[in-house]
Amino acid sequence: VYLVDCTLNGKRAHYLCGAATRPDCRKRGVMSGLIEFALGDAKNRGDVYSLLYPANDGLYDFYARLGYKSVCTQTVRTFTRQSLREAFEAEKQPCSKANILLQNNSFMDFAIHYYACYGVRAVRYQNCFALTEENKEEAVVFYFDYDDPKAFAEMLLQNSRAERITLCGKSDPAIRWRNTCCRPILILPSNWIWSGPLPD
Repeated sequence: VYLVDCTLNGKRAHYLCGAATRPDCRKRGVMSGLIEFALGDAKNRGDVYSLLYPANDGLYDFYARLGYKSVCTQTVRTFTRQSLREAFEAEKQPCSKANILLQNNSFMDFAIHYYACYGVRAVRYQNCFALTEENKEEAVVFYFDYDDPKAFAEMLLQNSRAERITLCGKSDPAIRWRNTCCRPILILPSNWIWSGPLPD
């Protein structure tokens, strides 16, 4: 289990990842115990939020038993190569930082090595960063951050041969999210120490 330091709406947080148990050790409470221990340590460090993205829909119930709950959704939009270029050429604003998990350069360095084990590519150019999974037809970008929309789009296009590029993230006016689908992704313990409003 990894707790990667990050912030959410200016509050100290962590992204919980790498939670896995060998098949022959499952149903013994090993992962629940590890996560409970990690959350206790995080509270002592002053973390306000604990966030994670379940690897599959079947894990939502598992994390709910640990006190996590879904509090926002991820928006998914698929572009053709041309429509991606057009959408980002028209935009002048950087990626919105409100209600989004912000991770520092240490996370980006960690992500490059960690996600490579799963066949995920990390792409960086200037102040743009993306984590992508790709097959011949589609590149799925499941985490991204950028300051320059045009440079971000060009970075994706230059580093992919896919005909379709799917961006998964917070609904951002910069991307003009139309014809999208939404699914729950952000989970946080309901018994966590933060007592203010939950993020959108």
